Amino acid sequence: MLKFNPANPREKIHGIFDSNIGNLFKKMGLEDDVISGKILCYVCKETISLENFGAVIRNNSELHFYCDKPLCQNFMDNDQ
Repeated sequence: MLKFNPANPREKIHGIFDSNIGNLFKKMGLEDDVISGKILCYVCKETISLENFGAVIRNNSELHFYCDKPLCQNFMDNDQ
């Protein structure tokens, strides 16, 4: 889990094209963390990459990242 204090706390991203995932991490200031393998799936603890990124959910001041595995995506539905 990463702490998140965005400049615009009301900004919501509902969907993103695969080709823009890198830009999402860059905008969030997490590009280096993704490249270095520091971001883990909240459920299975697998390293999140641009290829297996499934979703990110803000839970209070924390960001929960999820990989694209069905089990992790199902768990995500209960985390909102």
